Amino acid sequence: MGSDRNMTGEEKEKNKRTFDSKDVDKTFLCGCSPWVLLGDTKSSTMLRDGWDLVQDNFLKREWDELPQEEKDKYGFEYDTMKILENLVGQMDRRIAANKARLDEGNELPPEILKQKKELDDGIAELQRRAEELGEQGDVDAASQHISDAAQMTEQRDELVERNISGRRQYVCETTAMVVDDLNRLAEGKLYGSWKTIRGFLNAYLTREGGPPKPKPARPYRERNPDGRRDSERPRERSRERDKDKDKDRDKDRARSRDRRRSRSRSRSKRRDDRRGRSRHDDSRRDDRRDDRRRR
Repeated sequence: MGSDRNMTGEEKEKNKRTFDSKDVDKTFLCGCSPWVLLGDTKSSTMLRDGWDLVQDNFLKREWDELPQEEKDKYGFEYDTMKILENLVGQMDRRIAANKARLDEGNELPPEILKQKKELDDGIAELQRRAEELGEQGDVDAASQHISDAAQMTEQRDELVERNISGRRQYVCETTAMVVDDLNRLAEGKLYGSWKTIRGFLNAYLTREGGPPKPKPARPYRERNPDGRRDSERPRERSRERDKDKDKDRDKDRARSRDRRRSRSRSRSKRRDDRRGRSRHDDSRRDDRRDDRRRR
């Protein structure tokens, strides 16, 4: 029974939700849901809330059909990018912490540390010069500096490898995992999920030319058939409530006036009655006095 009796289960589910329904996963609409990507991985604890959000495929298809101008009005992409930025920031801090911990556990002799630092400084300088030359348009010179930096990086790694004590471990630059073989990580879900998140974030920043744009000052709402936005309705209801309150106050005042008038009339009547009885008693006393005089 009901208007949806001829709909399929999927159609009924579609009609229950809109883009801005509270239980809809907005990041899923935008194409990169961390709740989907990081579920059942070691990084799932980085997402404390939102596991009950719904990934609605019908809404996703409708969202994909919207022009970018309409999507921007909702501000969902901005919210998604802020969530992804926060997650990537957390992961980068984990990577730095794990690297620092490994460096402490894999200490090199002082003379080797000095050589390593010189190589690190040389690599950084080559990379800086390559960037400057690239900006100046000298592509060949920039490419040569990049090649020199790569060779120096190999020298540094070989130096560390020869002089480090114990088994060599590495920190994955994508997932912060500490492993013996970085190649094995590429096969796992965790690595693939973080590659997707980082790639999606970088693609958005490239498209926008910088950090995420702030969302509209007021959340976007579709207009209703009567031409009014949903956000206008609360104000109308508020005005209607104010009118009802004014009417109630007027009624209360009228009832209060009626009660005061009624009490006033009752008091006046009692005074008149007392005066009438008093005049009657005076008249009777006068009659008795006259009777005594005649006798």
